[in-house]
Amino acid sequence: MPWRQSHRSGWRRSSRSLLAIPPAARSPCHLSSNRAPGGTSGLCRSIRGAEAIAKDPKGFARIQWETWSPRGWFDEATFEAAARSFENPDWLAITLSSYRGRWRDEPRDPRYDLLHEKIASTEQLSVPTLMVQGGADGTVLAKSTEDKDKYFTRGYRRIVLDGVGHFPTREAPDAVVDAVLRHLS
Repeated sequence: MPWRQSHRSGWRRSSRSLLAIPPAARSPCHLSSNRAPGGTSGLCRSIRGAEAIAKDPKGFARIQWETWSPRGWFDEATFEAAARSFENPDWLAITLSSYRGRWRDEPRDPRYDLLHEKIASTEQLSVPTLMVQGGADGTVLAKSTEDKDKYFTRGYRRIVLDGVGHFPTREAPDAVVDAVLRHLS
């Protein structure tokens, strides 16, 4: 099977999204969505999956953009403008490191060891916190981010934007800016 999508809550694989995969990306790869509380989304963890992304980063990103948010949220010009960043020579390494660091014992830059230790020892945040999420996020369900107030000691505000998917800053920039400005005032 080329790109396989799986998760714990029974999310169905869309044949339409599988048909949209460009031929260069048709190599075994695993996309998973952990729908448990605090869930994560991720991308290919295998060497073969990384090779597939390297061969067609735009095809891989298109799958994310088309399946993680409601249809029609972007036009071709918007996608192409963002896709230019995938041409940066360090894009693949940064992208894979970001996702793999959450899922496996990926080697980390030792310059950040103290920061990682501090993060690992933090049980609660003591700063006012705003969390903005799309209610139609196809990879991190809004339900998985409910009831997180206990992790914040100086206030926590969660805003779920209806009809918005995984990319709220792109899909609903005005709503996100308004929420941030209200939070900061």
